[in-house]
Amino acid sequence: MARVTFNEVWKRYGSEAAVKDLTLETHDGEFVVLVGPSGSGKSTAMRMVAGLEEISDGYIAIGDRVVNDLSPKDRDIAMVFQSYALYPHMSVYDNLAYGLKLRHFSKSDIEERVSRAAQILDIEPLLQRKPKALSGGQRQRVALGRAIVREPQAFLMDEPLSNLDAKLRVQTRAELIKLHRRLQTTTIYVTHDQVEAMTMGDRIAVLNFGELQQFDTPANLYDKPRNVFVAGFIGSPSMNFFNMDVIVDDGALNLKNEHLTIPITGRNAEALRKANVSNVTVGIRPEHILDSRSNGHSPGGIPLPATVDVVETLGNEFFVYLNIGADQPIVARLPADLDLEIGQEIEIIMSPNVLHFFDPESGETISGGL
Repeated sequence: MARVTFNEVWKRYGSEAAVKDLTLETHDGEFVVLVGPSGSGKSTAMRMVAGLEEISDGYIAIGDRVVNDLSPKDRDIAMVFQSYALYPHMSVYDNLAYGLKLRHFSKSDIEERVSRAAQILDIEPLLQRKPKALSGGQRQRVALGRAIVREPQAFLMDEPLSNLDAKLRVQTRAELIKLHRRLQTTTIYVTHDQVEAMTMGDRIAVLNFGELQQFDTPANLYDKPRNVFVAGFIGSPSMNFFNMDVIVDDGALNLKNEHLTIPITGRNAEALRKANVSNVTVGIRPEHILDSRSNGHSPGGIPLPATVDVVETLGNEFFVYLNIGADQPIVARLPADLDLEIGQEIEIIMSPNVLHFFDPESGETISGGL
């Protein structure tokens, strides 16, 4: 096991940079997720760790070794790809053993490692089958087993669950979490799915257009996003945003736009005064928008009329798309026992205590959150 370090790493293709000045360090035995939309540079960053892409500037270290000039086979890592990449003519046992045979391990060592990996992944009954006789989840476990038998310093996983159906993806996600807890091997995991990232990662690196936006725990990414991009990307449904003017009248600070007036006090007011901005981007999570019928008028809550536009039923809750006026859509996460119809007028409540505030020009956070 070893930490993996990115130090001012760049990857350029001609004049275009896919990864820009990436600096972060995993802890020994940590499960780190690289997450971001398509084109954010997450897979490129992983491929540089694996040695499949050359580094344009900076360095990457695995443990205490800088690996910029090492070939992939000398980096002591194991990679699991989106495609299972199993040899179709080989049995599961031979797929697991093949890499060890190439490295001239003894027959007894190979048998011991394959047996241990098969036991960990619960694929012992499958060892004599060919890949075509396996389900998608079983093939993915074989691909994981092929990495495990290597006993590397780090696992690199590039969207390994994306070929699985939704139910199997959730099951395999839980298996991966338990597997990491058991092996305690440093793992870098790439995904575009922020739910996957939040449920699996000890820490998460959020990238966009090749730049690191925030590297933090799941809780901090959700409750204390560093900028508008992180706030909008992490969380499903996404955070709601409003553009509002900052109005100071007789010492009182209020945020106003065409639809809303929000009095701001305490640390949030202090932060807005210190930022000295005339307008601000305000964010609120869907679960912090309440329906007055089930929550009443909570102290300090701001009542607001809204029109129901779309209702998504998830069984235990609704995702409700609302309109405030003609040009301000918002999304609320509401209890499933509410009676809601398209076009219905309801009253929602927002608490100033759970709002997030961002600089409208830089997108950086000013204050707010829990």
